[in-house]
Amino acid sequence: MPWGAWTPTKLRHSVRVLDSSMNTVEVETDSGRGYLKALVYMSGEAAVIASPRGQMGELIWDGENGFLAGSPDEWLAKLERLITDQALRQKLAVAGLTTARNEYSLEKSFDGLLQALAL
Repeated sequence: MPWGAWTPTKLRHSVRVLDSSMNTVEVETDSGRGYLKALVYMSGEAAVIASPRGQMGELIWDGENGFLAGSPDEWLAKLERLITDQALRQKLAVAGLTTARNEYSLEKSFDGLLQALAL
């Protein structure tokens, strides 16, 4: 284990950091759910790692407001970076929250609905 011995405190911290539960297996019905789940985590100011499927690239800008990981090796590398770099974890979490607030506000969503309905 590259991060040293596990302690109860380190385990609790890691679970909070890694609690993304993003599916890494391609399932057609998971695309929308994964997008919404990533947005919910970003809204909670958590650093997010997700698979680059569906429209995930429109929500997460790799390295700016979260991470996209397309292979098991990428997942491991990016998880290790989040675990070991608190400043990066905080930067991604704050940027993710900003994205959620700016791009998915009630007002912005309502404006998009009005445009779609041509009202």
